[in-house]
Amino acid sequence: MCKRHDNPGAFQCEMQNEPEPKNAIGSVSELSSAEIMRRTNTLDRYTVPKETTRLTAFIDIGLGVCWYGVVAWDERFNGSLVDAGPFPKQTREYFAARDARPSLKESYPAGYTDEQLVYAALRDLSGQILGRVYPRQDTGEPVRVGACLIDSNYLTDAVFQFVRESPYGAILYPARGYAKTSNARPMNEWAVKPGERVGPWWRLGTPANGCGRLVTHDPDYWKTFLADRLQTPPGGGGCF
Repeated sequence: MCKRHDNPGAFQCEMQNEPEPKNAIGSVSELSSAEIMRRTNTLDRYTVPKETTRLTAFIDIGLGVCWYGVVAWDERFNGSLVDAGPFPKQTREYFAARDARPSLKESYPAGYTDEQLVYAALRDLSGQILGRVYPRQDTGEPVRVGACLIDSNYLTDAVFQFVRESPYGAILYPARGYAKTSNARPMNEWAVKPGERVGPWWRLGTPANGCGRLVTHDPDYWKTFLADRLQTPPGGGGCF
C-alpha cells in the first residue's frame, strides 16, 4: 500500500501488470521510428561532424552478442551516432539476440566459460572502436573516443578484470544502473563520498568491493534524456 500511495502509476504497471492508459497518468510523448530514421546528418559512417568536441562510447554485454554505440557530441549537447551495432557482426539486419549468427560462443574456441567469452569479446570490440581514428568532416582531422562505459551488471568480475588489464584502461569505465524503489532517495540526494566525482544523475567512485572505479547512474533519467534529444528539432542545441 505504501508503494501504491507513493506512485500509483508505477504500482499498476510494475506490480499489478495492468498499466493505466496514457491519458490517465499524464501526457506521454512517443518516439516514432519514421521520425528517428529521418534524423540523419548525411555523413559517412565513422565521420564526425565538424562541430564535434568529444566522442563517447558504450558497450552492453550479452552472451549472444554484445552491443555498442559511438556518439559524437558538441558543446550544445547535439549528438550524432557515428558507429553502432552488434558484436560479432551479424549476417542479417534483423535478428534476436538469442538467435545471433554468429554468436559469441561460435566466434571463440569451444570450452570458453561465460567470463572468458565476455573478456575476449571486450578485448576485440574495444580494439575495434577505441583503436579507430574517426575523421572530422571536411578537414579529416583525427578524433578518438575519449571515454567508454561498459555495463557491469552482468559478469561483473570479468568486466573489472578486463578494464584493469586493457591497454585502453585510462578511458574505460565499468558502469551500473541504479535500481530505484518507490521509497528510495533520489541519486542526486546521496551524500558525496570522499574522492567521488558527481554529475547530473551519475557518480564516479570506488565500488563496495574496492576494485577499480565504477560509474553509477540513473538509467531512467538518461533514457528520458535521450528520448528528449530524439524529439528536439534540429537547428539549435540538444538534438540527437
